[in-house]
Amino acid sequence: MPRMPGLIRSIAIAVLTVAIAACSSSGTPSSPPGAGASTAPTAAPTTPEPTAAPSTEAEPSAAVPSPTTEATPRPRPSLEVDLEEVAAYLTASITLLDLADEGLAVDVLYVDSSGGAPFPVGTYTLEPQEQSTNAVPPGVYELTFRQPSTATSGATCTIEVGETDGYIFAALGDAIAVTRTGGTPTEAAELFVATSSLCDAGGAS
Repeated sequence: MPRMPGLIRSIAIAVLTVAIAACSSSGTPSSPPGAGASTAPTAAPTTPEPTAAPSTEAEPSAAVPSPTTEATPRPRPSLEVDLEEVAAYLTASITLLDLADEGLAVDVLYVDSSGGAPFPVGTYTLEPQEQSTNAVPPGVYELTFRQPSTATSGATCTIEVGETDGYIFAALGDAIAVTRTGGTPTEAAELFVATSSLCDAGGAS
């Protein structure tokens, strides 16, 4: 098999504080006019009592919170998959075995029979003596076998998989063997990817 990857809630609150300042005022003393040359004693000017200045301390006002903004969750499409419905299409299988002493990588493409571009299914990697069986839908598949798995190219086999077909590929180190369930090879050449008619897939590439 391939070896492979909230709701942000923002609340803004603004606080507004109002300070009220009062201005202070003071009295001004007045002096009566003089009595000329009169010998009568002049009344001493009276100094008014100082008046208390009004308090300049502002009364605290209550904090006014701003309206809370909350993201409205959007409906998301259901990701549920009907496994039984999917399984109904996976009626064939491809088995990969690595019987060699080196790792094996198999690149798999699904070939569009109508002539479209091949669709990459994935790369399957196996260690020595490892096996992998994968259920697949019927169709045409192109497999490229790279051994060691770090190689950049390798033998290619294009197979046409029927509804109940089971293909088995085994890496032997110097060759890739291929068989199909229910098929009986009539000659040795049919046993290997490089020469088997199973890899022609009717001339598909």
